[in-house]
Amino acid sequence: ERVLPGTAVSVDLDTLEAGVRRWYDPVEAVDQERSEALSELSRGQAVDAVESALRLSVRRRLMSDVPLGTMCSGGLDSSLVTAFARDELDILHAFNASVADQPEFDEGPWAERVARRLGVELHTVTMTAESWRADLVDVVRHIEYPLTHESSVPMAQIADLAHSRGIKVLLSGEGADELFGGYGWLHGHAAADFRAREKRAESAARAALRALQARGLVRDKLPPEPRPGPSEEVSAYERRLVERALRSYRHHGGSRRLLEAG
Repeated sequence: ERVLPGTAVSVDLDTLEAGVRRWYDPVEAVDQERSEALSELSRGQAVDAVESALRLSVRRRLMSDVPLGTMCSGGLDSSLVTAFARDELDILHAFNASVADQPEFDEGPWAERVARRLGVELHTVTMTAESWRADLVDVVRHIEYPLTHESSVPMAQIADLAHSRGIKVLLSGEGADELFGGYGWLHGHAAADFRAREKRAESAARAALRALQARGLVRDKLPPEPRPGPSEEVSAYERRLVERALRSYRHHGGSRRLLEAG
């Protein structure tokens, strides 16, 4: 059985009974007092605080005794990491994957724009359906678990390219697109509500729509249900996570609460 993230398993060698304990839980790590203090900052102060925290985080992770680079897809997260790393290093190599046979999903042009603007050298893996299938088995064997996302294959290809260039460590921005609302499919209604908070007419109209949805007069789901998992057990686990996250951010109201919990 797979050990869940943030948990440790201990086994009694006499009875072989296993005990599970959670040593870290992001939901329980929410500092409500700090969150409330940050909510009182002006927009400019909040922006400066976030940038300062991000710069410090990247700077700490540049301590390496082997050559280091970044993954740069051109999205919000990896572009920020690459930009802050470039401010600290004289030479920086960035890596990305280009989807050659599906141009509508190819983020290569965005990565190229970021690299040009920052003046970093970009190394690109050209991925096709054929190369993806060819590497699938080796990637699953390496991860030792069924893939949860198709991007695991191009990420392995990027790692292989970086290794061939002598780069041993790659910084990435996994999870930060969620932090900055970079996915249109994730909590779209909540994001739109939050953007409209200072527009009186639009905010009132959206509030009225939410009231109709809550009464079942308009068909929609709010907050959105987690996407279906491979089994009911996984789906139930995801739903419990959403419920716990909403409770942790209860000190924020409305769309802000939904965005924070997401």
